[in-house]
Amino acid sequence: MRYLLDTNILIAAIKGVPQVREKLEATPLSDIVLSPIVLGELEHGVEKSQQLQRNRDRLTRVVEGLPLIPLDARASEHYGVVRAKLERQGIPIGPTIIGLPPKLYLWVWC
Repeated sequence: MRYLLDTNILIAAIKGVPQVREKLEATPLSDIVLSPIVLGELEHGVEKSQQLQRNRDRLTRVVEGLPLIPLDARASEHYGVVRAKLERQGIPIGPTIIGLPPKLYLWVWC
């Protein structure tokens, strides 16, 4: 199974949340992929932070070696389906995944 990590998972990994770190360390690197959108959200957070270099180094360590998935129309369609499904369940995520509640860590099969 392959996993597409969302922003909250990677922030938790950067912060050293034990459950997340353990799961990531137990998952083969070949089974994990990264979205360019999520990476952009993380880069944005680093640029806004007061400890720019420390956070840049942490981000680099966490995402090092993770392949970026290419985005295409199929990805956009899937996003629309998932977002609508979550809204119907009462979990609106807004225009980006960053809107998920902090404790709702997603591991998305792709």
